[in-house]
Amino acid sequence: MTPALLALAAGLVVGTAVRRLLRDEPYRKPDERHLPRRRRLWLPPAVALSWAAAGFAWWPESPAYLLLVLLVSVPLLVLAAIDLDVQRLPDRITLPLAAASAVAVLVVSLLTPDLADPLEILGCGLGTTVLYVVLVLLPGSGMGGGDVKLAPTIGLLTGTLTWVLSALAFFVTFAVAGVVGLALMVSGRPRGTLMAFGPYMVLGALVVVALVPAVARP
Repeated sequence: MTPALLALAAGLVVGTAVRRLLRDEPYRKPDERHLPRRRRLWLPPAVALSWAAAGFAWWPESPAYLLLVLLVSVPLLVLAAIDLDVQRLPDRITLPLAAASAVAVLVVSLLTPDLADPLEILGCGLGTTVLYVVLVLLPGSGMGGGDVKLAPTIGLLTGTLTWVLSALAFFVTFAVAGVVGLALMVSGRPRGTLMAFGPYMVLGALVVVALVPAVARP
């Protein structure tokens, strides 16, 4: 079995397990209990496809970075699922994830010479965070503090490759969010309706660290 197929199978198993863990919605606050329940059928295939693309892209050239992508992608997709459900990114996941990602990416960059240097990585993490702070402060942005707390992880993970791909992740995030927002408006959704932004941040990051390198690989 090729690494990509092995990662696909493992991703399905992990994604199914994570979906079951979220089934009882332990992250919901008391005032969120009345919200409709979601089945999250997309979660196992999302983990599986992310893992398969990452396996194809980074094995065997960069096993350390591959492991980083596999490990970080799971909490990122969990955050996306939670945000889609209750439009909130819990601090108890975003903050520890940012701290753990900072340590992990620096270790990986030292183990893999082809990746960006530590200063560039930290710069991407800080720059992405500052950018989202500015966006949150803009009137009518519709974004929140949870997006800011997710930003360091996104910037660090993508910046481990290069600042160019970190910028590409930002572009993909807003391009997809813009298209979806426009489609919702055309379909009759009231203007100004809040839209979970975390899933688009996660999508942009995973496209850059898994899909783009897999497609670009000779």
